Amino acid sequence: MSTLMIGAATSEMALDAASLATGRMLEAPLRAGAFVIVHDQTPFCMISCDVIALTRDLVDEIGAGVAGACGIPADNLLVTSTHTHHAPGTLPIYLNPRNEAFAQRTVAAAVEAARKAMAAANENGGQAELLHATGQEATVGGNSRWLTQEGQITWSGHDESVMVRPTGPHDPDLPVLAARDASGRFLGAVFGHGTHNIGTLGDYRQVFSPGFFGLAAQELERQHGAPCLFLPGAFGSSHRRDSAVAAPEAVHRVVAAVNEALAEARPVVLGPVVSVKQPFVCQHRHFDEAEAAAEVSGWCRRWHDATRAESLEQTYASVRQLMAPKMGREFETQLHAIRLGEVAILGIPGEMFARLGLRIRHRSPFRHTIVVGLANDEIGYIPDREGYVLGGYQTWVCEHSKLAPGTGEAMVDAAVALLHDIHG
Repeated sequence: MSTLMIGAATSEMALDAASLATGRMLEAPLRAGAFVIVHDQTPFCMISCDVIALTRDLVDEIGAGVAGACGIPADNLLVTSTHTHHAPGTLPIYLNPRNEAFAQRTVAAAVEAARKAMAAANENGGQAELLHATGQEATVGGNSRWLTQEGQITWSGHDESVMVRPTGPHDPDLPVLAARDASGRFLGAVFGHGTHNIGTLGDYRQVFSPGFFGLAAQELERQHGAPCLFLPGAFGSSHRRDSAVAAPEAVHRVVAAVNEALAEARPVVLGPVVSVKQPFVCQHRHFDEAEAAAEVSGWCRRWHDATRAESLEQTYASVRQLMAPKMGREFETQLHAIRLGEVAILGIPGEMFARLGLRIRHRSPFRHTIVVGLANDEIGYIPDREGYVLGGYQTWVCEHSKLAPGTGEAMVDAAVALLHDIHG
């Protein structure tokens, strides 16, 4: 008889001295959460941290720590981030280095959360049940790359009277995986959504916060008595626009959508349970310096005052200077596919545009496919070819947009092939 043990747990990341010195208040705890599944004595784990992103070196540190503390092999571990924009920086931003002290606290919290989740799984016995549902929340986000009357692409905080139309789709689906023990007790859940996690209850300039999705996860935990983790989807082209619902209302709507999905969740038919990581080779993009500078300048001079525009132009020029020697060079990242019977989880190592994420879901051989962004690495935005043609911030030459055009489509093909491989 097949055995299934499931446990979930969280661990807080305390603010470091440099972050405390900024005077910003902590709106809600910043946490790492872990969801452990042990199927026939083989453990699998998903970890989500309340930070903007985790680069491959930090993920490898977490993997080594989890392997030592829990015996979970690195190939069976998916690490992602909630992509909150309101935590100390674990990622280099433009010319600013990451906050190394907070990055190490994040690593430690992730390992501790996995250790606690594994202990919870062992305590809960071997007759746990995994449930799945696909809910929907279509109001807290949308495709944010809008075409303006002037032919530019804008995305947030600008004059909406000049915006013509969105330039792509948005994925409003909200997948949920939940667990309960043999007595029906709720053990924990994970939920996903393809929207940037930007928005706080208070003034974002004065607080540290897990963002509205992280806040929703903590409210769900209060309601159900067990940890709930947020996993970002294909959110590269989707934001919670300034004209949309306020962050407190967005938290309420996400919680309501997850609860509605939980009420409809049904047991997952658990056939094979496997986890496969596959290398994927990317190439640094080629660019013309004059054209790249003109694109940034034309946008900044339209939407910012001269001082702000000049500052951004200089920042991007400095970053491009560092990127120029890398043009055409290859580098390796990875795709990650987890099969939980009829449900597949597909980890993408960056901020994929919604159009590409939807292509993966539509072409997948699985009944249910959950796309998880920022999985095990952060390689920046992953646009489709049309996105590069249209331009806009997400495609400006920078470390957040370093991929050669066509990478996104090639990644979709590789991801679908990987899903077919594990489907059998």
